[in-house]
Amino acid sequence: MGFLFNDVNEFREIINEKFKNTDSYLFAIKHNSKAKRFLKLLASNLYNTVDSSRTFLLYFNEKGIYEKEVSNSTKGDFILMPWDEIEVFEIVEEYRKAFIKFPHSGKNISYEIDFDGKMGVDNRKNFENLKGKSWHRL
Repeated sequence: MGFLFNDVNEFREIINEKFKNTDSYLFAIKHNSKAKRFLKLLASNLYNTVDSSRTFLLYFNEKGIYEKEVSNSTKGDFILMPWDEIEVFEIVEEYRKAFIKFPHSGKNISYEIDFDGKMGVDNRKNFENLKGKSWHRL
């Protein structure tokens, strides 16, 4: 099932089953830099459309950041990006959204966290919770 057919209750259930709580997750959209978006646009309009609308569940704990893509399906498991592999962790906050940026395994990773909309209803509360707990980084 795709992003348009998922609902936040389904995501909460997935998070709760795996991690036993729902206060440390965020619903995120893949974010590309302007330069990367432009290069992908030149390469293929279809690829750019598909790639820039990839959605993820991110769960933060003491081990690191767990990522699960939910764009096309909620099947599959979470992938761990351990904190010891993330040297730089940057948060850019704006009024209605935030950006999480960090390098991992030689790639620059960036997510957009929307605080409005039906899929991001838990994002603002969970974002503030995670910020208050320093993102569970040790």
